Amino acid sequence: MTHDNGYGKPCPDCGEPMSNTPSLNLRQCATGCKEKFDWKLAQGQAPLFGNNRQTAKEAV
Repeated sequence: MTHDNGYGKPCPDCGEPMSNTPSLNLRQCATGCKEKFDWKLAQGQAPLFGNNRQTAKEAV
């Protein structure tokens, strides 16, 4: 199974799609083994949820 098929990133253990839970910093296997994996943002990556004030530019 590949993440290109629209079902999400594959589980490293069983290959089934995983669901994202960004507020908990977790990914969980959705249909297979149900294993949970830590999910950390890359260095400098913006938060995955929030309001538009986080990325708004200041008026000049």
